[in-house]
Amino acid sequence: MSKQQPLFNLIEDLSGDLRDPSMLWQIAALVVSAILGWTLARLLRKYFGRNENRGDIMRFGVESVGRVVPPMLVVGLLVLSRLVLLKYYQHPNNLLKVAIPIFGSLAVIRFAVYLLRRVFARRGEISPTMLAFEKIFQVLVWLAFVVYITGMWDDVYLYLDNTILPMGKYKVSIADVLQAIVSVVVMLMLALWAGTALEEWLMRLQGMHTSLRVVLSRTVRAVLILAAVLVS
Repeated sequence: MSKQQPLFNLIEDLSGDLRDPSMLWQIAALVVSAILGWTLARLLRKYFGRNENRGDIMRFGVESVGRVVPPMLVVGLLVLSRLVLLKYYQHPNNLLKVAIPIFGSLAVIRFAVYLLRRVFARRGEISPTMLAFEKIFQVLVWLAFVVYITGMWDDVYLYLDNTILPMGKYKVSIADVLQAIVSVVVMLMLALWAGTALEEWLMRLQGMHTSLRVVLSRTVRAVLILAAVLVS
């Protein structure tokens, strides 16, 4: 199976795999990776969450991170399984090729929701606007997955890359604009998340004046935001 191809070719390849002995190994790898990934994530969540004497940074967002780690572990195990199967079976392993981006999309969605709620949800309150934004983001991620898996990704990207927007003296493509927006948003979210973690840690310090803690947290957050914009 090529990197990008129409949906009917993908279905045909998956149907062809049913007659190949490696299909059983792919199914076994998928099931084992899913079970092992969620089990390891649950054990890690219990390990880091059970000890209340750990540092605030270590315990920061353990409950939320527990939703992010499982699909990430599954993706890693699936990639490892595919490499092993490719070594012993010279076969495209189409089932694993489909499963990896599915769990990858789930990891992206959960990670984005985790960052949004850690940065913007105060005292556990989630506004309707945030919920609506989360749903829109989920739809966009799954739409990107569908475009990729059906082989339309190259065509969509070429169209966006060839569509030029005049901006004063310069001309940029829609693809460049979207890449810039994604880069800035991702870096800003990471910077705000780090700033929130540091702020919660500073506010729990007992040997420092409250005003100084507020000044430090705001200063560090501003520096992180500036660094995120420059890096992106």
